[in-house]
Amino acid sequence: MKALTVCQPYASLIVGWGGVDPDDVKRVENRTWPTSYRGPLLIHAGKSRLWLSSWDGPVPGVMPFGAILGSVEVAGCLSIDAIRRLDDRSPLAWLKQHVHTCGPYCLLLMRPRRLLEPIPYRGAQGFFDIPDDVFASAAWEPQCRVCGCTELEACHGGCHWTAADLCSRCAKQ
Repeated sequence: MKALTVCQPYASLIVGWGGVDPDDVKRVENRTWPTSYRGPLLIHAGKSRLWLSSWDGPVPGVMPFGAILGSVEVAGCLSIDAIRRLDDRSPLAWLKQHVHTCGPYCLLLMRPRRLLEPIPYRGAQGFFDIPDDVFASAAWEPQCRVCGCTELEACHGGCHWTAADLCSRCAKQ
């Protein structure tokens, strides 16, 4: 599976590690390069502590370094110029005001999902591949078996767990 190393505290904010409030989950990752990649992406927390002092927002209580923390879906990649030109009625207009939208290229992240325990792993620059056997037996946070919602990204209108892998919205169907 593809992975991306992200410095802390941003890696934790992306997957909601360490008690991050769902409203504070980072939905945008900035890069200096564009990508056409769409799909699942493991989030690896780098070892660097360089960026810890640059973020003045909510900080996760526990931040692992040098480990895989979870996954997201890359839904798109837009340049900061394209975001600034978005019509205010666009479904992506929220990007213009998002605290993490600064570019020059913004990866749009959806469906964050945490591992219950970080997996120590060496990172790399850019996208890199992690063999499936590294995380195949890992324990993940609950996810609905029908719609894929999680605690960090509930169904539109809200839901709650009715079983270990079923949300209230899907249980009614």
